[in-house]
Amino acid sequence: MTQAIAVQPYVIIERAIANQEQMITVHAHELHLFKTKIVSHLREYTLHNVYDLSYKIISGKEGFLYLHTNQGVYSYIVRTDPSAFIREFNDLRSK
Repeated sequence: MTQAIAVQPYVIIERAIANQEQMITVHAHELHLFKTKIVSHLREYTLHNVYDLSYKIISGKEGFLYLHTNQGVYSYIVRTDPSAFIREFNDLRSK
């Protein structure tokens, strides 16, 4: 498989109630940026269908990375600054 140009870790937080206790499970995943697509663990976005990436900080460096696509906006919870990932995406889009 082709080497990713950039990788951005993200998490999915699953909350469930069991025995009158809230259980929180954090699943770690990565977004992979390639020349023609962005791939998550569930979805694949072709770059010509991704209009923009943006980042909204919640607290500290944790926040939401938004993929603005022709099918809507998809959000990913990130716990590290995605600036390098966004910069690489913008560099690919400008070529």
